[in-house]
Amino acid sequence: MKASKLPEVHYLNEALQYSESSPTGLIWKDRPRSHFQTSRGHLIFRSRSTGKPAGSIRRTGDGVEFYGVKINQRTYPAHRVVFALVNGLDPGFKEVDHIDRNPLNNKAGNLRIATRSENARNKGIPSNNTSGHKGVTWCKRTSRWMAQIGHQKKTLFLGRFKSF
Repeated sequence: MKASKLPEVHYLNEALQYSESSPTGLIWKDRPRSHFQTSRGHLIFRSRSTGKPAGSIRRTGDGVEFYGVKINQRTYPAHRVVFALVNGLDPGFKEVDHIDRNPLNNKAGNLRIATRSENARNKGIPSNNTSGHKGVTWCKRTSRWMAQIGHQKKTLFLGRFKSF
């Protein structure tokens, strides 16, 4: 998912509170009137959701579920908002990685800033992997185990071996 700029942290602090007991990690606060006014000062909507969990389950294009929270008519990934609230800074265009690889677990201790490659290294074993280990496959042609790793956008071949 492409990273996007969040609203200012002070604005998020006015609207939301971090809570480990909330499924999304966020609870709505009693927001100031300015959050619901147009540029001309007209009141557009007044929230009645104070104290309730903020956000709902969303899906990425490839079907991965995550929590999203709608702020000012725009949906943001809840894990990025949680990270900003807890750490006091917008992660910017870096990614916020779920350490346990569960995109529905937005506890503060489970989130960290990561580059794209660091986040990719935190992936699980693919479902079609028969060896049970990343980078190890069975080569039918040579009847040997083949090992390779990816580093700095290059695939490094480690060799073929008789035994696992």
